[in-house]
Order: sequence, then structure tokens, then C-alpha cells
Amino acid sequence: MNIKNQLKSVAIKAATEAGKLLMENIDVLKSAEIQSDAYANPTTKIDSQSERKIVEIIKAVFPEHAFLGEELGKIESDSQYKWIIDPIDGTSNYVAKRDTFSVSIGLEHQGEIILGVVYLPKIDEIFVAEKNNGATLNGKAIHISGANDLAKAVVTYSTYPGTEKLKAADFDKKILEAIPQVKFFGFGDNGAVD
Repeated sequence: MNIKNQLKSVAIKAATEAGKLLMENIDVLKSAEIQSDAYANPTTKIDSQSERKIVEIIKAVFPEHAFLGEELGKIESDSQYKWIIDPIDGTSNYVAKRDTFSVSIGLEHQGEIILGVVYLPKIDEIFVAEKNNGATLNGKAIHISGANDLAKAVVTYSTYPGTEKLKAADFDKKILEAIPQVKFFGFGDNGAVD
């Protein structure tokens, strides 16, 4: 197996194993285990456990690689490879037991992102993107829309919980200034379309 395939295989294994851990714990998460930061971003002990699982799986094959994790911080090394990990991307969705949380893993080589794996365990979807090799969903090639008219395109973005009112209006304005043809739909605090 060549190095690119080995890196991809290990990233997929790490993401799916972490996803399995998340699903095993989604119904037993207690409110006392949920912490929030100043912006009301939740974190749980499962975040750290998920990240440790990912690092353990990758280190078993690539012990010399560096890591940058949301929970555990940096693990420095002289390696030209650095794994970037978000063990629960969408923790608020995980806590609420929605479908839209994921395990997100990126790989940087000599300062350039070369691989990304995003696994949504609740709906068993895995997205893989490789530099110069396109992207897949559950192993099948995916592509961007062929729309060349911005009025027919969709622009989606998200802000951190608790900061929507501070950021959304300014960001909306910037999008409309940069892409005046785009239709605009805003979202209120309750998630409903304005």
C-alpha cells in the first residue's frame, strides 16, 4: 500500500472508530457532564475520549507524526505531517442528538492540507477529500454543482453558538457586497428562516 492510501485508510479508520464511540455514548450523556465556554459552546468528556481514540489509532501506524487537537492541544514533532482533529464537530448537535455532528480529521504535509475526512456517524456518511484527487461520499465520487449563475447557487455558513447576533449581520453584509446576485435568506435564533 502506498503512503497516500495508508494515510487515507488510517484517517478513515480513526474517524469511524471515534464515531462508533460517540454513538455508544450519545444516549448516556448526562447533563452534568456538559460544560460550556463563554460563548455557550458545549464540550463533554466524550470530546476528549473521541480525540484520544483518534490519536491512538493514528499513532499506532504513524508514531512520529504531529497533532493539533481541539481538546488535547498540540503534540509537536519534527515530522512533516500534522493531523488536525475536531473530535466532535457540532457538539451542540451531538448533545441534542441531531444527525448533523461529525468527526473531522485533516492532514497537513509540509504546511499544506492534503487530506480531509469527515464522518457523520448518526447517518453513516463519510466524506473524504484528497489533494489533486477529488472527493467522495461513502466511496463514490462527488462534485460541486455545475451552476454557473450565482442566482442559482447556495451559500451556507455557520457561526459559533452565542455569537450569531455579533457576527451574522456583518457577515451577511459582506456576502451580499461580494456576491450581489446571491439570494439572501437569514436565520433567526430559533433556526427559522426570516
